[in-house]
Amino acid sequence: LPGEELHTDIYQRVIALNPDDYIIDFPIIEFPDEAFEQVNNEPTTAPSTLSLPGTAGNDQLTISPAATPGMWQIVLNGGSPQFVAGANVSFTFDGRGGHDTVNFTGAGGADKATIRPDWAEFKGSGYTMTMTNIEAANYDGAGGQDVVTVWGSRGQNEYEAHPGWSQMTGDGVSIAVKAEKIYARGYGGGDTVWFHDSPGDDKLEYFSYWARMSGDGYFNQVQGFKTMYADAEIGVNGTDRVVVRGSGLNDWLRVNTSAVRFLSGAGSIWHIARGFEEVVGFGLGGMLEDVLILHDTPGADVFQIDRLHASVTTDTYSVTANGFGTVDVKRVNINDAADRVNLGASKWDDTLVGNPEEVNISGPGYSNTISGFPLVMAYGNGGDEDHDTAHFYDYVNASDTRIANDEFIANPMVAHLSGPGYKLWARLFDEVHAEVKLGHDTATMTGSPNADILNADGTQISVSGTNASGIAFTNRATYFDEVISRGVDGVDKATLVGATIESNHSQPAGVDLNQLAQILWLQKFDKIQQASKPDIDNVDDVFAYWE
Repeated sequence: LPGEELHTDIYQRVIALNPDDYIIDFPIIEFPDEAFEQVNNEPTTAPSTLSLPGTAGNDQLTISPAATPGMWQIVLNGGSPQFVAGANVSFTFDGRGGHDTVNFTGAGGADKATIRPDWAEFKGSGYTMTMTNIEAANYDGAGGQDVVTVWGSRGQNEYEAHPGWSQMTGDGVSIAVKAEKIYARGYGGGDTVWFHDSPGDDKLEYFSYWARMSGDGYFNQVQGFKTMYADAEIGVNGTDRVVVRGSGLNDWLRVNTSAVRFLSGAGSIWHIARGFEEVVGFGLGGMLEDVLILHDTPGADVFQIDRLHASVTTDTYSVTANGFGTVDVKRVNINDAADRVNLGASKWDDTLVGNPEEVNISGPGYSNTISGFPLVMAYGNGGDEDHDTAHFYDYVNASDTRIANDEFIANPMVAHLSGPGYKLWARLFDEVHAEVKLGHDTATMTGSPNADILNADGTQISVSGTNASGIAFTNRATYFDEVISRGVDGVDKATLVGATIESNHSQPAGVDLNQLAQILWLQKFDKIQQASKPDIDNVDDVFAYWE
């Protein structure tokens, strides 16, 4: 300000209310040239080739890119750095004795490496480096699309494969790797691998001898391991999928709430996956020798089981499998959940056999078994070129003492046998046979709009004809206490053997129906025939019985 000045050795400071009235004068400060010089211990030139021997003790070798492009810094046991540079750098190291460790950091480009328990080779743009007689290696590709192959020893190794990094240990092996693509090779021992998922969507593929897992920014592949594990987490870290691809031999795949387990017929290698939301399986050529086992969950599950195909979508995961000739579906969670299995027949002749505990459908090249489900629904092919047959029983075997009242309902399209805790259902089967043992069992058998034929004796009643599609059908009820058979349209005829029919066609007076071996209500049959007795024509309701 006028009359007042303030000076320092660096600058003059002027405070002004009106800048037009004052001139601000900053002094020019000169710095020495040394202040702008970069402090750099790297040489301006370096050889392109270097061979470095280790000591007889434990060595630590560190290799990393220098600040100067194309130059590498090498430090042994914390000593003074050595440098190599050029368009074709070559470096070799021999660890000799002791426990020697090599630490390598890439230059940020597309680097490649092969690392064995006692040997390593690092390659990239403009360099090749070889390490021999080493006991441990730590590799960091440091950016770029790096590819590393890791080998185990002939002993038993453990390999951890994570997104972007991995490590091989066991039997004295110590290899750690960071890279975008990592390949690992077992080398003959009882080796084990563990895969781990990423925060995003991951895909695990199990083959007979090898496996791979990939996701955003990473790829891991292994081969030659005796046991393989993979861990994800359902409902966390994206949607993870495991794909199992069998061999041409007898493969075995089981899926339940705890894990996916795959045993390859080629080499007997165990593959295990846990926590995956999507499971896909392929049997490749084994047909009946390829076995698929599926378990239910605590929730309400609906399985679709066809020839060489199986699928289910649960509350937490889904399964789709193709090519497995033998499928076993087991209900292990006994609760009130509305579990159901849908069975599909093939285009050839199929046979369905079911009881309250187990159902099996089989045909050329396949056999599917369902155990413990309250509802099993089977769908026949419904064509003229095949013949599908169903056999339903209310007992498991001849020694079964189960006593229950069961019901068989059959028409030309659908037939089902049901009782406490179970229902067996068949649609468009050419023949359906229902047989019962103990309890008071009833059947209702309805004909078609066409001409139907009923045959009955003291143990079995059958109704046959053609359905609305013109396809022949036969429904049979054996050892039932009461049967109601209804004609629909057409000229329906019944033939009875050994039956008694009262003159008024009604129930007999003074007879306890529960004491009769079998009773039959015939409704709307045009003709009823009996040996050595007059036909009964056009009587809507006829009661017949066997003592």
